[in-house]
Amino acid sequence: MDKLYYIVCEEKGATLFEGKFQGRTRGAAIKFLKAQIGRQSLAGVVFTVTEIPVPLIREIVEAIMRGEPVAAPTAASPAAPMPQPTPEAKVVRFDAFEKPETPANGDVRWAEIRRFYRECRSPKKTAERFCVSVNTIKARVRREGW
Repeated sequence: MDKLYYIVCEEKGATLFEGKFQGRTRGAAIKFLKAQIGRQSLAGVVFTVTEIPVPLIREIVEAIMRGEPVAAPTAASPAAPMPQPTPEAKVVRFDAFEKPETPANGDVRWAEIRRFYRECRSPKKTAERFCVSVNTIKARVRREGW
């Protein structure tokens, strides 16, 4: 099924191309744009290829055919509730000079880390839980054969 794409391409504030393209993929739209501006590469230009949803086009055409005015929704019109994005996982970075949150108790702590690793089999989860570098966990796993 062909899709309708709206394409805008600019270079240094001047519009090189603005128009529509109907094709199967976004890649085909980009090839079309390259042909239209006469370049093999889009390096140095700012462009956007936006897919225009067909159901939206159908609604607009039907509204025009019925003689209804087509306008952008205003702030006063009720909007459908947007789903809330799920919070992203916290990025944890390890610093060689940062003091650990929990004191290192040698073998007792590594026994606990080893037990947790055997349960989850994930060096990343283990490192996050115990505030230890992932590479340290991997090295212990290899060396001690967990």
